[in-house]
Amino acid sequence: MHRTWKGQRQFQEIFRTNSATDGGAHDPERHRDRSVLSAPRGRTGHRSREERNVLLRNVELGDVDVYVRMRCDPVMMAELGGPLPRQGIEAKVRTDVAAATADLSWIKMIVPDPSRNDLVAGSVVLWSHESDPPGGDPISEIGWMVLPEFQGRGLAKRAVRCLLRLARDEDRWGPVHAFPGVTNGPSNGICRSVGFRLIGEQEVDFADRILRANHWVINPATDLS
Repeated sequence: MHRTWKGQRQFQEIFRTNSATDGGAHDPERHRDRSVLSAPRGRTGHRSREERNVLLRNVELGDVDVYVRMRCDPVMMAELGGPLPRQGIEAKVRTDVAAATADLSWIKMIVPDPSRNDLVAGSVVLWSHESDPPGGDPISEIGWMVLPEFQGRGLAKRAVRCLLRLARDEDRWGPVHAFPGVTNGPSNGICRSVGFRLIGEQEVDFADRILRANHWVINPATDLS
């Protein structure tokens, strides 16, 4: 089955701001400040050893170079049909900063060394968008990217688990979906190890390219491993 995946369209536009909610009116006062986030503690009150050094911070206006590297590089975009145009990246960063500041989306940069806030390994993003076909409830989606020199360290898995635990602890976003390409072994492996359930394969439209993706879903309240 082929559908135009609006979540992919949003990813193409560098996680633009959207007004869809997570199933109810969002009260910013109900949530604590999360502009900088270390791994939340699990149900036992402790963090796993692998998560103790995870630091996620909100996207900032100075992250343009990282955005360019992640989205305009042929290697980074190999699973998404090739690089996106360089033009307009600054505007997309500004839009993402506004969305993160307003707490409409969780747009986090992965910081591998907490003593160096400017050193960024990649990003992890959780946002809500209209379902497809239109008319259904909005769905929540998570996506992530890690730069080549930081790959193989488990940073993406730690960042994904960290953000999903926050979603669980704040009872926000509901079931979370992910759509890695069918040939993207590392990302599919992250979905499997974190606790996502594979629904099946489907074609998605990304930047006027038809991609074959695996559709995964997780309920952070009950499924997070």
